[in-house]
Amino acid sequence: MENKLTFEKAMEELEVIVRKLESDTVSLDESIAMFDKGVKLSEYCNKLLDDATIKVNILNKDKDGNIVEEEFKGLENN
Repeated sequence: MENKLTFEKAMEELEVIVRKLESDTVSLDESIAMFDKGVKLSEYCNKLLDDATIKVNILNKDKDGNIVEEEFKGLENN
C-alpha cells in the first residue's frame, strides 16, 4: 500500500470496492482483482489501527518513581 494513503482514504476505497462487488456489474476477473485489493486495503487499515493503539499508551510513574506504560482505556466519564 502507498505510504501516503490515509486511513480515511483507504476506508473510502474499500467502501467503493464493496459497493461495486455487491452490484453484480463486474466480471469474475474484475471481482477477484477488486477482492484482492480490498484484502490489502483491509490489512493496511488494520495495521494503521494497530500502530495507533500502540501509540495511544500512557506513561505513568509507579510508587517507586519508575516510568511504567499503561494501556489507554479511553475517556471514561463514569
